[in-house]
Amino acid sequence: MLTLQVTGRSSIRDVVENIKVQASKLYHIGIRVMSRSSFSRINNEQSWGLYQDLFYLILKRYQALSTKHSFQFHNKLYSMNASTIDVCLSVFPWAKFRAQEGAVKLHAELDHDGLIRAFIDLRNGEIHEVNIGRIIKLPKGSILTLDHGYIDYQWFVDLNSQGALFFTRGTKSMCYRVVSRHQPNRKQGITSDQTNELISQKGKQYTGALLRVAYKDPDTKKHYYHLTNQINLADKTIAVFL
Repeated sequence: MLTLQVTGRSSIRDVVENIKVQASKLYHIGIRVMSRSSFSRINNEQSWGLYQDLFYLILKRYQALSTKHSFQFHNKLYSMNASTIDVCLSVFPWAKFRAQEGAVKLHAELDHDGLIRAFIDLRNGEIHEVNIGRIIKLPKGSILTLDHGYIDYQWFVDLNSQGALFFTRGTKSMCYRVVSRHQPNRKQGITSDQTNELISQKGKQYTGALLRVAYKDPDTKKHYYHLTNQINLADKTIAVFL
């Protein structure tokens, strides 16, 4: 399976024929040529848990060798996102997404130390991002950047309880009260810098203050609104995160 992935083989026949060509070298890694039928049978019977355990084993070894991120702060930095991948519903009936559409959703967490995937989860396309976000556990003091698809006030409370810092994009539907205003650095594209409290019925689940920074992209001229529970970083740094 590793050969199939690394060399980009398209089928079991393809990978078996490729291994046959390398038969004289296989003893170095303690394997031998396998028939297509044996390969197919083992692949069907093998538990997916094996590959998960192998992933985290390799991840642990690589993390010890990875370089640190280039930001000035020393906190661990993670980014989390999800990608929807269209699939054929007749081939993957479990991957129901919409009425007549099939899709899976790949959820991934990127560790910026070495730019490696610290968490990967592939599920039905109907699974919302926040449901997967709640699974992850972060080291105390680490920073997690998210897009607005992950906004969930109860999860923000959980992240606070873990001692984690989060950065996300705000939405126009968010209801808040301005606690204090700060002087924005307009030369750096910052148009607003405020400390807010959420006041909607759901927002009241989160009782802490949030820093809301508005940033205007000089190239696209679009405005972005960023939220974070970290009120000590420079507003330009907050804008760059997202």
